[in-house]
This record gives sequence, structure tokens and C-alpha cells, in this order.
Amino acid sequence: MDNQVKPNDHQQTVGVPLTENDGAVKKYIGVIFEPSKAFKAIKSKPNFIFPLVIMMLLIGVKTYISLPYQQQIELYSQKLMGMSADHPALQNIQAQSLGTTILNAVIGIALIVVGWLMMAGIARLFSMLFAGKGKFKQDLSVFANVYVFTLIGAVLSTVLLVVTGSPEKMNTNLSVLFPFLEETSFLFWIFNSINIFTLWGIIVAVIGISIVEDIKKFQACLIVVFPWLLSKILLAAYMALFAIPMLEKIG
Repeated sequence: MDNQVKPNDHQQTVGVPLTENDGAVKKYIGVIFEPSKAFKAIKSKPNFIFPLVIMMLLIGVKTYISLPYQQQIELYSQKLMGMSADHPALQNIQAQSLGTTILNAVIGIALIVVGWLMMAGIARLFSMLFAGKGKFKQDLSVFANVYVFTLIGAVLSTVLLVVTGSPEKMNTNLSVLFPFLEETSFLFWIFNSINIFTLWGIIVAVIGISIVEDIKKFQACLIVVFPWLLSKILLAAYMALFAIPMLEKIG
């Protein structure tokens, strides 16, 4: 009788939730496969340093691998803005120096961190309206960890670039789903500013904020999605109403 396994013995060893004692790596991977459990562990012991290090390493590798394609990527970006092959701006495009590329990568990393800080600050501020119980460090850890989805997209884009040799094939934005849209239109730039993998991360961030702030998912959705979507709309408005018309005048 003593050797018999009780019915719930197996249940106690399977599906054990992540805890604050689990390492940063397990929590980071858990955000992808078991977000609710991972965020509960992150709530107990927030950590944004490990995601920061991973982000810096992957961006460094991506930048290095993309070096031979920088001129092609720049040309493709300009053509998306409606420039023809004989546009004056395209005639002056040259391959970036190594120093310029590294500087751009560093600036990009800094902007990503600023984005995390801003999103965390907005989440903490507006969570107070719903009696949120979280802390800034917990909110920051949520946005740092969900950036793993954007990094997955970046890795996929880099692989597509190397395999195909074409910047057009590395696009993982929503605009690829709407090829019939005019590239200079406002609607196109809204979709082109939304990366499919980043959108995935934003959806998971809603789960994270609802857990660490102890608020309803609908409330977390308002706090996370609205500011993020507003920033995309403003970017699209700038591109379609100001930047592209200005380039057309130059041409």
C-alpha cells in the first residue's frame, strides 16, 4: 500500500507553474509558450536585464549579417515612399560605412529601451485609474520580455534577406497582406508600420500588464493597445501627409 501512487501524484509533478525562483531564461521562454505563468513569476521577481542583453546581442548579429545588403535596404525603403529610380534622392545613396552602421545600431537600441520605458510609464500611470497594484519595474519587465516576439520577427527577416537576397522578401509587416494598397497611401503606412510579430508581442503584453497590475484584461488592453496604436497612426499620418509629398516635390 505504501508503494501505491496516489491519483494526484502525477498531477503534482506536471504543469508546475513558473515561480520567482526560476531563472530569467525560463521566464523569457515562458513568455512565448506559457505567458500567464511567466508573468506571474515576473510579477514576483521582475527582470528586464536579461531581455536587454538578448536584444542587444541579436541586434548586433542582425546588423553584422545585414551589412552587405544595407544599400539595397535603403533603396527599397526609399522606393516604398513613392520614389522612382531616377529620383534625385536615390542617386545619392551610397553604402554606409561600418562606423555609421554601428552608430545607427546603437541609436536603434537606445530608442528601443526608451520605448520600453515610455510604455511602462504609460501603463503604470493609467493603471492607477483602475486601481492597479503593480510597480514600474514590473511593467518595464513585461515590455522588455515581450520584445522577444519582435526579435523572432527580426531573425526571420534576416534569414529571408540572406536566403533571397531581396529586401522586399524580408517584410514582416501587415502591409504584405494588402498588396493592392497604394504604397503612398495613409492606409498602407498604417499597416506597414505594424510588424506582425510586434503585434503578437503587444497582445501578450496585455496579458502581462493585467497580471502584474492586477486589473482586468479589457482595462489592460486600453492601457497597452491604445497608446501603441495611436503612435502608429501618427507615424502613418506623418509619412502619407508630410514626408512623401515633400519628396514628390523634390522629384
